[in-house]
Amino acid sequence: MIEEQFRARLFAVSGLRQEAEQEVRATSALLSVLQVVRPLSKRLLGPLGASLSESAEVLAWTEVPFETADGEGLRPDGIVTVRSRGRSFTALIEVKTGTSRLGCLLN
Repeated sequence: MIEEQFRARLFAVSGLRQEAEQEVRATSALLSVLQVVRPLSKRLLGPLGASLSESAEVLAWTEVPFETADGEGLRPDGIVTVRSRGRSFTALIEVKTGTSRLGCLLN
């Protein structure tokens, strides 16, 4: 399980000035809302394969470092998991604010 320190929060404690910090705050706010507003998480994540069950549990984290199977280190902006009846759906989230460009996380 991912440590509590990475849990998405509506009011993130990141700085306010730098563009990277804006992305952390935006990601945290979006993912924290997805955890509690089930109609929104169903609408955004359902088409990607997440459970549409009302009783599904949505969990989200920001800036979680991990390694791929081949040892490459990654730190996506966010991770969201939807669990229901023994099934689990997990997605890596990349957020861009301002004029930042979206790049490829995995090759």
